[in-house]
Amino acid sequence: MDSTYSNALDRFIGEVTPALSVYARHWGGDAEDLVQEVLLKLVRESTWPDNPRAWAFRVLRNLALNRQRAGFRRTKHESQSAQQRESWFELRFDQVLDGDAATRQLLDLSKDDREIVVARIWGEMSFEEIAALVERPLSTIHRRYGVALETMKRALESRPNTTNKLPTIQKSVRS
Repeated sequence: MDSTYSNALDRFIGEVTPALSVYARHWGGDAEDLVQEVLLKLVRESTWPDNPRAWAFRVLRNLALNRQRAGFRRTKHESQSAQQRESWFELRFDQVLDGDAATRQLLDLSKDDREIVVARIWGEMSFEEIAALVERPLSTIHRRYGVALETMKRALESRPNTTNKLPTIQKSVRS
């Protein structure tokens, strides 16, 4: 970078940064990050823009709009995902789950099976994440999870008190 270009760049940055900062605040978020991204893009440009001030404002606006769109999409996808999440159990008014009995049955599972069930239900981890966590094949995780829930269900339903029945377990396997 020659000294003439460097001096022009320094002068431009000093002149435009305050105005870009004010404009960036209008868009919300982290204004300083937006301004910094604009200046980095300017430095990376192979040719100096004809109107660098207008170019900088346009780039800042485009970056801010892209961030807003990404935020809206992320919020929309998270909301849709939360709405599509199925309940683990279908509770009916005539069924009550005894928490103490369910805890005992969970503790009766093998350490590995208990880890899978806890990671899936309370950790809200996907089967792929659990498979990576415990370093087992995905198919093994699916099978062991289903067997563990079925084991708990049978044990709880075999208890003499009918109010301790485990609610119907949904058969769909989500990942």
